[in-house]
Amino acid sequence: MANLKNTLTKIKGLIDKNSFADAQKLCISKEKFFSEVWHYQYFFGLSLYLSNKKKESIKRFQKAVALGGDEFYLYFYLVMSYLETSQPDKALKSLQTAVEKIHDDEKHKYSAKIGKLFFTVESYTEGIYWYQRAILTNPNDLELYLQLAGALSRIQKPREAIKVYLEAFQLAPSNAKVNFNISKTMKLLRELRSSLKHYEIAFKLDPEVFDPAHALMLTCSLLEFDKRECYGAEIKKTIINGEHLSEPFSSLFFLDEPKLLLDANKNYSANFSNQPLCKLKKNQNSKIRIGYLSSDLKNHATSYLIRSLIQKHDRRRFEIFGFSYSVKQNTSYQAFIENSFDELLDVMTLTNHQVAEKIVESNIDILVDLKGHTESSRPGILRLKPAKIQINYLGYPGTSGIPEMDYIIGDRIVTPHESS
Repeated sequence: MANLKNTLTKIKGLIDKNSFADAQKLCISKEKFFSEVWHYQYFFGLSLYLSNKKKESIKRFQKAVALGGDEFYLYFYLVMSYLETSQPDKALKSLQTAVEKIHDDEKHKYSAKIGKLFFTVESYTEGIYWYQRAILTNPNDLELYLQLAGALSRIQKPREAIKVYLEAFQLAPSNAKVNFNISKTMKLLRELRSSLKHYEIAFKLDPEVFDPAHALMLTCSLLEFDKRECYGAEIKKTIINGEHLSEPFSSLFFLDEPKLLLDANKNYSANFSNQPLCKLKKNQNSKIRIGYLSSDLKNHATSYLIRSLIQKHDRRRFEIFGFSYSVKQNTSYQAFIENSFDELLDVMTLTNHQVAEKIVESNIDILVDLKGHTESSRPGILRLKPAKIQINYLGYPGTSGIPEMDYIIGDRIVTPHESS
């Protein structure tokens, strides 16, 4: 036992000194003695992880878990290893297992980190729960409020998010990040004047928060055209420099140059992972399956425009699926539009990978995205190419800039012949 303790202390000391290669050599030399000790496997995995050998580290962390390891940081680094090797679903599963297995005192101690990990793997509902727990014990931690509000915004709960941001404002009224996030959320709530006010406060406090896309949409919506040229010029410069806008939709407020509009959307779409899913299966069904992806299957202009389209598909030849991440309004119209589909899947709380897997499992032949780059869009799903054919239609009047999109349905205005 003393030999084990001394060996673990030496390995940890080498890791603390960033001597990862030496730590790995020591681990290898002691393999035959301590291979069934989870602490040994954990430290071996940690030395591999910190030396950027992520795939090798996963095997060691898995072994440590199998041997009964139940401390937070073992799972933390396993989750991070999965994320950094593009395995988000395994990361989420490991994190959920961690919550079941680690001690209650560790859950209490690391609730903020658990929340952040859930946020990182896009499991926002679970992240919200852990951030709320963390705030109870750390009521003055500003970053917790910002993370919690961000998660609420992500699942389209801006009214709940603004309450949390305003609590953060009470803690730090002169914080640029707080004011900027209040501005973004106020825009979602259509409180445009308040949104612009907090944006200008944020920019005055810290010029680094400058967001010309957000500012242009606000000033144009408020008819403050004297500011339009300034923000529009910054948007153009951003696109030409190959940088992405926070909201590519804003480019339509100022630009009418097809190449710049295409570049704006390409730059934005490049931020999302295009790690391919498993090979798509050949449809064994007698009917072609069409899926519609949207957050607007509710009392919204998009759903009014497509309701006849959904109803008039020839059901003898097609099966029609809806993949909805729409806010539940509990209205008769939302029930009507949802019931227009042969099958409707609510994917609001799922990660991009999970939604893509649902689309693959449903064996969708043609996926029609009704959002483009409008509010609450999720281009990360489309970049995973979960359907054989992907089409951009209706919600966004122009190119998505997403390489995995196959077609756009347009007309002579949206897709003029000279721009083809």
